[in-house]
Amino acid sequence: MKRWGSHSFSDTHSLRADPTNSTLNLTEILTTLTHLREVLKTHVVKDKLILKVIDEHKCKPENFCKVEKVLSGIDHDEFREKGKLVRQLKEYNGKQRNCSIEESTEVPLFVVLRHLHTCIQKKYSHN
Repeated sequence: MKRWGSHSFSDTHSLRADPTNSTLNLTEILTTLTHLREVLKTHVVKDKLILKVIDEHKCKPENFCKVEKVLSGIDHDEFREKGKLVRQLKEYNGKQRNCSIEESTEVPLFVVLRHLHTCIQKKYSHN
């Protein structure tokens, strides 16, 4: 299994959201994901099944919107509407608010978080 919590970047400026979205620094989302990995390591919620709305091989803007929607429905302090990661994704997604969730495959929460982490690294480390 891939390790999804480690990251290193030589140029943090390349991790800023693109101009069509929020100017939220994506390193903050990566930091939050790393924190969640530690917090959820022994918590039963990490194995909670949720819809697979993001794939590390298909990193599209609408997938970030879908992740936000799915995570906001998890009954845990780290998520919900006011959870830090959900707030960060909401800010990043900005006007990309009209995403529909058609996926039906469920995976453990930690898989979606790992795929989100990988997508953020891939998409913005190449800028």
